[in-house]
Order: sequence, then structure tokens, then C-alpha cells
Amino acid sequence: MRSRLIDIGANLTGIASHVFFVDEVFQGIYHGKCLHKPDLLQVLQRAQAANIDKIMLTASSQQDLEGAIQLIPQIQSGLTLKTTVGVHPCRVKELNQEMLSAMIGMAKEHAH
Repeated sequence: MRSRLIDIGANLTGIASHVFFVDEVFQGIYHGKCLHKPDLLQVLQRAQAANIDKIMLTASSQQDLEGAIQLIPQIQSGLTLKTTVGVHPCRVKELNQEMLSAMIGMAKEHAH
């Protein structure tokens, strides 16, 4: 029996002008050029074939968390997808009480 694995650092989401999107590389876009068709589901299928059962999406800001919360129910891959909740050290100057409260509220609302 092969070990089942968990990917704990998946950066699948991004934010541009406060609009959530799946990171451009999964849309086939590199440095502004479209090099292939969108392949997020294929990437997740390859992860599953490599015995990854669960993926933790990395949310390093409130916007990342909002994006991850939107993305998770959209992906029908057979994998368990969850998200971290936190602020990356490079973005800590953005943190304030309102943002912290919002992130805690989102975490509680979507915890399962």
C-alpha cells in the first residue's frame, strides 16, 4: 500500500484589481503570453495520481483567503481542498483589526 500524501503549500489563487482568479499559470499564461490551454484540473489529477489526497491552499492575505474560499467548491477533482488562514510576513503591514476580524469570521464560517 502506497502512502497517502498532503500538499501543504499550494498557491493556486491570485487577486487582480480585487477580482478573484485561478493563478494565470493554470490558465496557461506565462509572462503575459498564452502558452497552453487551462490545465488546473489536469494538474490536480496528476497530484491525485501521485497519491496526494488533500491540498492546503496557501492564503497569505484576506484577498487570498477570499479567493481560496471561492475556488474550493468549484473544483470537482476528488481531492480534499482546504485553505490556510494567515498573513505572510511580507504583507503584515497591511494587517489591521478589521482585516483580522474579517479573516477570523471567514475561517469560522467556512470551517468544516
